[in-house]
Amino acid sequence: MRTVVAALLFALVASLFPAAPVGAAQQVRLWDTAWSLPNNATDAEIEQYLTHLADNGFDGTWVSLAPFTWQGGLSDKIPGTNIAMESFSPPNPAYLARMDFILDEAAERGIQVAVAIAWAADYAGVRPGLQDREPPTPFDDWFDPDDPNNGQKAYDYGFLLGQRWGNHAGLDSWVLGGDYWFGDSEASTAETWSMMAAGLDAAGAPEPKTYGPGGFTSSFNIFAGEPWLDYVSLNQHCLTPAELQSALEALAVHGKPVVAAEVRYEEDQPPFCSWTEPHDADDIRADAEAILASGAVGYVYGHADRWGWYPTAIASLGSPGEQAAIEVLVPDPEPEPEPEPVAEIVLVEPNGLWHVRVDGQPDWTFWYGMPGDTPLLGDWDGDGVATPGMFRSSNGFVYLTNVFPADGSVAVGDPALTFFYGIPGDQVFVGDWNGDGRDSLGISRAGKLFLRNANSTGPADLEFWFGQPDDIAMAGNIDGGTLDEVLLYRPSTGMVYLTNDLPSGDLASTDGSFSVGQVESLAVGDWDGDGIETVGVVDDGEVRLRNSNSSGAPDVTYSWGEPGWVPVAGVRTEAG
Repeated sequence: MRTVVAALLFALVASLFPAAPVGAAQQVRLWDTAWSLPNNATDAEIEQYLTHLADNGFDGTWVSLAPFTWQGGLSDKIPGTNIAMESFSPPNPAYLARMDFILDEAAERGIQVAVAIAWAADYAGVRPGLQDREPPTPFDDWFDPDDPNNGQKAYDYGFLLGQRWGNHAGLDSWVLGGDYWFGDSEASTAETWSMMAAGLDAAGAPEPKTYGPGGFTSSFNIFAGEPWLDYVSLNQHCLTPAELQSALEALAVHGKPVVAAEVRYEEDQPPFCSWTEPHDADDIRADAEAILASGAVGYVYGHADRWGWYPTAIASLGSPGEQAAIEVLVPDPEPEPEPEPVAEIVLVEPNGLWHVRVDGQPDWTFWYGMPGDTPLLGDWDGDGVATPGMFRSSNGFVYLTNVFPADGSVAVGDPALTFFYGIPGDQVFVGDWNGDGRDSLGISRAGKLFLRNANSTGPADLEFWFGQPDDIAMAGNIDGGTLDEVLLYRPSTGMVYLTNDLPSGDLASTDGSFSVGQVESLAVGDWDGDGIETVGVVDDGEVRLRNSNSSGAPDVTYSWGEPGWVPVAGVRTEAG
């Protein structure tokens, strides 16, 4: 009897069990670009920004952990000067606290940060980006082929970072390298990156590492084969969508995941590349589609107002290009599957007062029937809602309704569902005998069963012998199929007998049996939502439910009702 208690009751219970949020499943991981977030954003802007990312399907963002003080960065100054220390001991405490704040706030929102731990120009000898810095800051280059301690500096830096932030829930990966503008000498910086990676490993930082090559002329492949590099990043602002897809596909030769990092930025202006118009939402959509088609595992979207965290950064959140990338790469969440129906005992007092149990609330009650009537509950019209019925054994009439009564009401049978079926003294029970989704009646008469597929007066569609004259017949979906099967309870022994198939002949086979003991009454329902209906006991004001049709201790027990109240089984869902 696969039935569901009325929609009215569902609405009440739904208010008590709100549905859990639905998460989005992504085809390609989507990050944003906010290189200067640690240096330029306020705490309030950081919180607003990370919340925006979490609310709109982003996995995280890429930011720069700037090593030197001219960027407001990690190394402290030599006391009394504007000169950065060559060592990162002691590091700049204010900058450490700022990165702690960003990573903690990201983790709280389920967002992860990929940290670019230095632009290559800060390590590799020539820093064209410094020419406009005022005042100029004289400090030695980290990379110097003639300096025997060159690798040690990079190692110490990696070790410091790994000790501080390795294993942080808000940290996604480490991005080595950066805007190195001289591709002909980029290979000579290999020792810097391998030693920095070794320092991260020695500190126990487990996050993956990549190399962010310069976004203009340097090679995407230059360090892709290095053993310390876990995924390959393509950085090139100036590729058309077709060129972007081709470049990403070519990087698969390294056998490592590929991420499209620093492709065309929305609203970007010359002189980055040769275009004359800023990139708009159509350009970003085309890039996202090319990335998706390439088989790349990630896309680092960028906006011209946001990468340097300019005063207009917050205003750029939710821009048309960002929305286009989300539409392509963040599919609409799959709807949560409807929970399986979970049965709930319904009790009926001898005077005709029905009780529906609602957790934490007073019973839902209504009046239906007369003293001596047999209560029934079934889905008479196949709409998925169980509604009441009565069999009046004194005259053999059945009174059904397709309306679930309101709380506190007096229900009335539907004249169109009032019919004669059976004779005085018959025992009536409910089931779906032909798998059409509609419940109809069965009769047990002195050991012979009569099952009819329509709720109307007429001959039985199936009749067969099963059990003994004093057995009590019930029905339920005991095998998860499309039809209900018949179960018999023998009060003299406390045994339940079941048959797996409705027979086409005169005699049903007994396919299983188990003991429930000599109890007051039974009901059949799917108590745990697994699609299998099992026997529940109602005895002396206690309900005992077992989730398998077998002997054993109950899985659920609770006190409810009074001796003499008759059980029927309806169904509700856990969410309503």
